[in-house]
Amino acid sequence: MTAFTADATVHSAEVGYTPSDESRLRAACRVLSGQQRRLLPDSGTEVRRPVRVERLGEHVQIALEQVSIACHWHVPTGVVQLLVSHAGSHQLSCSGKSYQLQAGDILVVSEGSRMQLVPDGDGFVSILMLPVAELKQAAMGMGWLWRGCHKDIPVCRSPELERLVRDMVKPQYSPGYFHEHIHYYQLRVCYALVLQLWQEPGHCFIANTPIGDRVVHQLRQRVLETILDEPEVSELAAYCQVSVRTLYNRLKATLGCTLGEFIRQLKIECVFQDLNANPRIVRNVTEVAMKYGFSNPGRFAHYYRQHIGELPSETLRRNSAAAANSQTSALRS
Repeated sequence: MTAFTADATVHSAEVGYTPSDESRLRAACRVLSGQQRRLLPDSGTEVRRPVRVERLGEHVQIALEQVSIACHWHVPTGVVQLLVSHAGSHQLSCSGKSYQLQAGDILVVSEGSRMQLVPDGDGFVSILMLPVAELKQAAMGMGWLWRGCHKDIPVCRSPELERLVRDMVKPQYSPGYFHEHIHYYQLRVCYALVLQLWQEPGHCFIANTPIGDRVVHQLRQRVLETILDEPEVSELAAYCQVSVRTLYNRLKATLGCTLGEFIRQLKIECVFQDLNANPRIVRNVTEVAMKYGFSNPGRFAHYYRQHIGELPSETLRRNSAAAANSQTSALRS
């Protein structure tokens, strides 16, 4: 079904359009819907195009400047789309919700959404397709738990993200390896800024979560110091200078978990850090799990996936793949 394409005919007399511009807009909508992977080639970098489409790996960016016709598309599975209004006022409908995007407004749309955009003919809006897998990898690299991206982010503002996206869709460098290298690092920053918009309480690892309660803060510090030694509860309570009962109550009130769950989650986070170490050193998940006292592989994998959001084997495989890609990039440079 190809209903989600540009729904109007563009005439060459309108704001400098040509038939090829209409084709590019229709192709852009098919790309946004995941229906087309091969993009229309540019006829030359010196020609200003109202519709610009560029792909770098699985990432796609589309810029619409002085475009005034309605566009329809469906956000495909496995993709988050970032809409940024740089100038003008744009009408947007997202799965039945209507928005009026002003200059500087940003909207993050989750997979499966049905989109309708009527750009401002005198404005400038850009759309970035961000693979969920890459967002997840960025979150893990920042020490954040991955809770998925099943909800849209309401219209918000982030001047840093708006400026970054503007630079990405209006590159200052000629196409080639150097431009791709710059774009790669721009994407890393873009993912971090998008994840900051998504961040919720409990999104960080427990080891990195700010804790205001003095007793729980001391408890975490002591558990991490003795993570391989299995200290007794009475020893932990004595270190925090409270009774065992008070220790349980303060932990439950602050983080909503039991002491056993707290220690287990900290251990799992240590396993995660070890699995993200040099893949030449870490080759076996079971070996790392045993190091932190997990003797049942099946139960460990269950708890790990429950807390981290993926299986330990997936963490190790993803880190090995990232290390291989990094080595390849270093050889190319």
